[in-house]
Amino acid sequence: MSIPEWIYLAMGGMIARIHLDGTQTRGFSRMDWVRFIFDVIRIVFLWPMVLFIEKVEAWLKPHPKE
Repeated sequence: MSIPEWIYLAMGGMIARIHLDGTQTRGFSRMDWVRFIFDVIRIVFLWPMVLFIEKVEAWLKPHPKE
């Protein structure tokens, strides 16, 4: 993995930690654990992708010449 990929994954991990901070996992059923793990994976992998797509859109928009 390249350095930017590690940065995006670390940033996604921090965002997941912030979003799921108040979650009480004590007493979770098996389905609750599956849902919780899916939420973590979704946040870690999709949050950086949204930022990357926004950056690519900004690069592709034509800028007015000065």
